[in-house]
Amino acid sequence: IYDDKIIEFHKIRSGKGIETSYIGNVSTSKFNCTNNHTAFFSDKNILFLEKLSETITQNGSVPGIQIATRVSAIPPNRNWSGDIHLHIKTATEEMCNLTDNAIEYELELVKRGIKLSIESGFSTIQLHAAHGYLFASLLNRVVNKRMGKFSFGHLCWVKELSAYIQTLSSAATFDIRVNILDGLEEKTQEFEYKKQIIKELASSGLQKISLSNGFYDIDKELIYPHGTLFASENLTRASILAKGNPNTVFSIAGNILNVVSPHSKLPANLSIAIGRALIADPDAVVNFRAGKKAVCTLCDECHYYSHGREN
Repeated sequence: IYDDKIIEFHKIRSGKGIETSYIGNVSTSKFNCTNNHTAFFSDKNILFLEKLSETITQNGSVPGIQIATRVSAIPPNRNWSGDIHLHIKTATEEMCNLTDNAIEYELELVKRGIKLSIESGFSTIQLHAAHGYLFASLLNRVVNKRMGKFSFGHLCWVKELSAYIQTLSSAATFDIRVNILDGLEEKTQEFEYKKQIIKELASSGLQKISLSNGFYDIDKELIYPHGTLFASENLTRASILAKGNPNTVFSIAGNILNVVSPHSKLPANLSIAIGRALIADPDAVVNFRAGKKAVCTLCDECHYYSHGREN
């Protein structure tokens, strides 16, 4: 459940040249959270959601919200990397055993979250379909061996959500966060089939596709790359996708600020998404445009995959 700290957090991390300021992820219910600190849609959180969208709007950014759902009995892997073969085996079994009715129930929860978000003032709705969440697994050909309407390559659920959003608000932007690479196959092979999936997503009623990489339970280095090599390769792949789908807006995340400058020439429909840099430095975008690097403000409150202040 939110408290007033979340308002202050986003108050100083919106505006300042940030086009869309996202909150999240927000889980569809308290039963689908990844940990005890994940916010979820509830009556107690609605007033905070309304205040968040109002605060972000007043600062000059578009209020966005990321909706996620994790449907799994497998405990989340807290280590930096995991056993890929074990994950594929267990995740595939779980995906195949999940009934159509169970997935349809989750879609109804997503719709409820979308409705509450739009009513709370959010104009960009992002579905989290990356990093191993339920909808990320549906988009992976290794894990998704299902038959029927939720089999791999069937995007009826994306079109259903897109149509639903339009019934609520024709001005709302439907954004989906997906992986370029999941990390389950060799990079070249995985990118080839992901290009096709993303092309199909671009024609499914989406206005925006936010790009990331990696499954949490396998290799967090793909999500939070330390160096610049993977980030640079990642930007190249994102540029290929943006150029191949010129009518869709894309964003790319994953340490991208360290491989671009304010003068970098990117496709017109490709923007940069930042997370950790903005958490560490609320003025990260302002500093980037001034040619400065983001620096940690040392508030001593962020320990997400860190080893304490000394690191």
